[in-house]
Amino acid sequence: MIISEIEKLKEILLKLGSVLVAYSGGLDSTLLLRVAKDVLGPESAAIIASGPLFQQWETEAAEARARNLGVRYRLVPFDMLEHPEFQANSPDRCYHCKRLMYGEFLKAANVWNLAYVVDGAQASDLEDDRPGQRASRELDVRSPMKEAGLSKKQIASASKALGLDTWDKPSEACLATRIPFGMPVRPSAIARIARCEALLHAFGIRQARVRYHHNDMARIEISPRDFDRILDQRVRTRLLGEFKSTGFRRVSLDLEGYRSGSMKQVPDTRCRTTHE
Repeated sequence: MIISEIEKLKEILLKLGSVLVAYSGGLDSTLLLRVAKDVLGPESAAIIASGPLFQQWETEAAEARARNLGVRYRLVPFDMLEHPEFQANSPDRCYHCKRLMYGEFLKAANVWNLAYVVDGAQASDLEDDRPGQRASRELDVRSPMKEAGLSKKQIASASKALGLDTWDKPSEACLATRIPFGMPVRPSAIARIARCEALLHAFGIRQARVRYHHNDMARIEISPRDFDRILDQRVRTRLLGEFKSTGFRRVSLDLEGYRSGSMKQVPDTRCRTTHE
């Protein structure tokens, strides 16, 4: 039962004593932060990374949620685009990112005299091969919800019961996940993706991915229930104009709709290995 997993989560946090939550403002980390605050009080805090790899509205929303939860937090500027190993975009790109990011978080935890950095990884993540989790293990970043056996579905149910507005929040991911492995992650490409996804967001589409392919092609992934919205002639004309003004030469709508990890499934003409 979900109650037992939440109680186990509380026990784990109590044993840790004090924690700094790696906070994105999403479903998983919001529940973790709420429970940590309830259990540990002032011995809990949040740290939020900001920078070009994250949409500005997501960062602002994370700050607002941290304030609403009544926890202290710190915003840390973080730009992986300055690092050649990240720009090279190999399959272990996320490892390099998390290794450096969590290293900064550990420094902040030491300043605040908090014993552990914890993240929002959960039991459902066990199904995925995520290089970032390898970095977490190496740096002894704990994942209390995974340790408690909480699944994504259980986290959503618990969040709804606690009145958290993130209970049905679509998942987000670093903007670099829109670019296939082997294709360099350039600041100009990230800025282009961010602008186009912001436009889709402005049209009321809650979850969207603008997948960046070679030859300056954009492939839009959204929920099929939003197809009518995007195919409205006025909206379609506006989107095409905006996308092309950023430098995209071709724009397509993926008829399968949004799905996490789709870049692992779509072959690229110049890159054998692709990812989300």
